[in-house]
Amino acid sequence: MRSIFNKFINVMLILLLVILILNRYYVIEFNVTLRNIFIYLSLIIILLTSIKEALEGSGFNKFLGIIIILLAIVGGIITVI
Repeated sequence: MRSIFNKFINVMLILLLVILILNRYYVIEFNVTLRNIFIYLSLIIILLTSIKEALEGSGFNKFLGIIIILLAIVGGIITVI
């Protein structure tokens, strides 16, 4: 069950990033609100994946997960300020 969930999250992340890249190069065009929704969903999935790696991973993957979480926190604080 866990592996199916991980595969689903990875596929959704790839799909959202492809949609955002296609929007960036004007292959598909979304309005600003929908683009922002896709950006926030991608951010949430990236954070979920990095938390999973930080808790269950080992070595370099755990290090990357922790760095991603810390940078997201710092970016959120800078955005608020």
